[in-house]
Amino acid sequence: MRQNIQKTLSFLKKSLLVAGFLPFGAFAAEYTLLEPLTSPSGESITSIPNLNAYLQFVFQFAIGITGVLAVIMIILGGITYLSTDAVSGKKDGKEMIANALRGLALAILSWLILNSINPTLLNINVTP
Repeated sequence: MRQNIQKTLSFLKKSLLVAGFLPFGAFAAEYTLLEPLTSPSGESITSIPNLNAYLQFVFQFAIGITGVLAVIMIILGGITYLSTDAVSGKKDGKEMIANALRGLALAILSWLILNSINPTLLNINVTP
């Protein structure tokens, strides 16, 4: 337990150190992606004008991935529930479905709360 905490603190220290030395010119640079990304609206993106647009895309992509993974976990939980006769197997299936629904609800509610308070909170704006 203590080793895990020490590893986590070490990782946080290193992350803060790297973030502190991040050149401020990176905020204005245009990012050319190695592979084109597909946005949730279906358009292909090959370059992103600045860090703010990139972080906005990552946020939207993460919300979309959360939905896809939740559906996959619900399907796996249903298969687990249906394919076993043991009581413990059925319990595991129910827990998988419930946890997937909780995670999906958490992602949707976080977006909904931020959008209800102020829609501009969802527009990530990082300035040096």
